[in-house]
Amino acid sequence: MTFSLLLRDPATQAVGGAVLTAGPCVGGYVLHGAAGVGFVLTQGFSTNVFYGQDGLCALENGLAADEVCRSLVMSDPGRERRQLAVMDWSGRTATHSGTNNDPWCGHFARRGLVVA
Repeated sequence: MTFSLLLRDPATQAVGGAVLTAGPCVGGYVLHGAAGVGFVLTQGFSTNVFYGQDGLCALENGLAADEVCRSLVMSDPGRERRQLAVMDWSGRTATHSGTNNDPWCGHFARRGLVVA
């Protein structure tokens, strides 16, 4: 099981992310971020690492977090085995938790915060 966090501090505008899991090498697969752009978090029963770069490119090209999330999920036939969170640099968030993950899979999201 993997637990992840994306966070933006409105006072300082600092952003960050963290991941806790039993799997090895999680750093290269779950969190994807770019300064001035945002973060993409991808995990689940079957992680789609392409969500990271594709999501950051979409954010950089001006798509809103909810548009990025919807676009990535709808184009992925394995979406029900994935979990995705997107947070743009201003703190807007969007999430997806597929129905074919571990027995419990979910997320909590609001502006500037995602816990998955």
